[in-house]
Amino acid sequence: MVTRLGLDKSTVSRQVSSLVDLGLVDRTADPVDGRAQVLTPSADGSARLSRIRDVRRARWESDLGDWPAEDVARLAELLGRLNRMGEARDAGVDPPTPG
Repeated sequence: MVTRLGLDKSTVSRQVSSLVDLGLVDRTADPVDGRAQVLTPSADGSARLSRIRDVRRARWESDLGDWPAEDVARLAELLGRLNRMGEARDAGVDPPTPG
């Protein structure tokens, strides 16, 4: 993930430490590899993420509420295609062809 996002380990480490300090992420030792760590959202982190998702969903619904259903469907189709292209690139495979 660090490479995919174009970030170095020290940057990610600082960001993770900040999230842990804020109580948003829990850090535990990896049971398989003691040198690694497992990061999971804390209860507070999960609750905040849920609220953020709810606010974003409400904004999308408000912004698209007056759009014709076929325009919303086309937007969903195009966003799906964009996501598949990014996933393919990240996986190192040729992106799917449009259509």
